[in-house]
Amino acid sequence: VLVLLVYHDMMNERCTLNALDCDVERELANLTLSYVMESEGCVYLNKRLDSYLTKRYLPVSREIFDQTATTSTSTSNLSTSTSLSDDESPVFLRTQKVTFVDLETVASSSVSKSPLAEVMNTPKFQMRKMRRQMMKEREYRDSLEKELSNTLALITQKESQISQLQYHLDKLKEQQGDQEQTITEQISELEAKNNSLQMRLNELLKENKDLKNTSLHMERKVDELAGENGALSFQMRAVCSKLAIFEAENGQLTHAQASAEEEWRHQTSHLQSELNQATTQKELLSEQIQILQGKISCLEEELSKATKEEVGENMGPVME
Repeated sequence: VLVLLVYHDMMNERCTLNALDCDVERELANLTLSYVMESEGCVYLNKRLDSYLTKRYLPVSREIFDQTATTSTSTSNLSTSTSLSDDESPVFLRTQKVTFVDLETVASSSVSKSPLAEVMNTPKFQMRKMRRQMMKEREYRDSLEKELSNTLALITQKESQISQLQYHLDKLKEQQGDQEQTITEQISELEAKNNSLQMRLNELLKENKDLKNTSLHMERKVDELAGENGALSFQMRAVCSKLAIFEAENGQLTHAQASAEEEWRHQTSHLQSELNQATTQKELLSEQIQILQGKISCLEEELSKATKEEVGENMGPVME
């Protein structure tokens, strides 16, 4: 993971390794050059990196090793191991320092003091940077072409809309001329209809007088129906009073039903709890029965062994 992060950091020209030790940076440079692979823009690690990491041991100085040994003098194994030299230690193995060699010809003429910078300036890694830049430029070009095609499609759509609007405008002008001629004809027709309506109005006035006479006759009938309505309203009030009585009785029955349901739920929960307790006691008793049966079988085996022993031995404790 560290090697991939260093590679990504250097490829994006974000140098954040100034605080590292030179040996550590040299080791990272060796790992980056030897085990980081890239193909078609995809970065991956060489499969030999796992075997390489399993063979590596951290170098430990003699002072740290002696300090660790003096703090654990109670164990004899560590006290004997401190007498060994660093080269003979079975725990910490010295590893030969990897010297940074000239890997490939540096692309630039300037020489850098950073091993990682020297690795990244080699033609192989410079070629990778150029490929990444070409991929980014290709993606940017594709996005611009897509935007251009969308713009052209929008312009074509707007032009088609403009042509449709122009066609509708010409058609509306033609319809306006036809409508003016139609309006003049409609005005003449309306004048003829007005005359006929005036004659119809006179006839309606005459019919209105007849309807007034009929209305007086209907008013008398309305008075008769009002009297009948009063009798029906009295009957309605009686029915409403009976309905109120029935609703009160219904409320009492509903309350009684709710209380009965509450009592039934309480009894059900109580019986359920008693059933759970009985089930638990049954399980405990079954476990105790199994334990006692095991004890009985053990005592029967001891009794059978005791009966086979020689005569004259004290059998009291065994029988008990």
